[in-house]
Amino acid sequence: MEGYRLIYLTVGDKSAAEAIARRLVEQRLAACVHVMPPGQSVYWWEDALQWREEQVLLVKTSAALADAVIAAVAGWHEDECPCVVSLAVAEGHPPFLAWIRAQLREA
Repeated sequence: MEGYRLIYLTVGDKSAAEAIARRLVEQRLAACVHVMPPGQSVYWWEDALQWREEQVLLVKTSAALADAVIAAVAGWHEDECPCVVSLAVAEGHPPFLAWIRAQLREA
């Protein structure tokens, strides 16, 4: 089985989420980006406790394109240190994984 990735990232608002999702799919770096409803994140940043509404994006892509997705998101993101992590997909429905592969550009 070819390698696939689910990339988890957060952004500060709906317009940023939609812009990143659209660019990733248009550039065929992602087969699909699921934009989740807003939620709250609590974290430390620069020695201060932060509480921020954020949107989560789940990016479906290949292992070969994961680094390109991470680099693109980091370049488009409004945060100095954006949350962008790649999670390996160990198993999946073969027809769905084949659909992902068919939607992507070559790495």
